[in-house]
Amino acid sequence: MYSEKTKQEKCKKRRKKAWQRP
Repeated sequence: MYSEKTKQEKCKKRRKKAWQRP
């Protein structure tokens, strides 16, 4: 189950605050 971490890292590179929304 590395989807969560990979998704966050991929989003982080594309949008730093894309997956950091409330």
